[in-house]
Amino acid sequence: MRRKKIKDLSNLELVAEYGDIAERGVACSPGPNRKEFKKAIQRRQLLRIELLTRLGEPKESIFKYAWEQEAWADDAKRSSQLHQHLSSWKNGSRQPLTLSVAIQEAIYLLGTFDVIGHRNHYLRHGEGAGSLQEVEKQKAAAREEMRLIRAFIRKYKRPRL
Repeated sequence: MRRKKIKDLSNLELVAEYGDIAERGVACSPGPNRKEFKKAIQRRQLLRIELLTRLGEPKESIFKYAWEQEAWADDAKRSSQLHQHLSSWKNGSRQPLTLSVAIQEAIYLLGTFDVIGHRNHYLRHGEGAGSLQEVEKQKAAAREEMRLIRAFIRKYKRPRL
């Protein structure tokens, strides 16, 4: 039996299906069938967006904050720079932020610590700080940010079995 398209669902059917998916805990673990898991996650996201749209929520705010509901978002929030960077991420097609895009953005952000002229490069080398203590604090803060971003990339980039 084929599922109805999300746009064709009545309000009651939409709420019931979203509640059913949330109840089953689709986002818990991929299990043996990764393809089915990805389809279920995508369906859950689309149901959530449609539900919020029908409730009158503007699409801009739905797409902007939808990624924070994902399980991997808590790990991204550990690094203040990564969280800030992902929060300001905007796509011309207004698609939701996915884990693969978040990993690419984290890799880009990590690379900015080596780009001469970028504020992260200055932070990493303690440039622009007044005293020796401030220089050490900046360097320590930069090392901690880099460590947190690397940990995020390592955790989610490795293939899951």
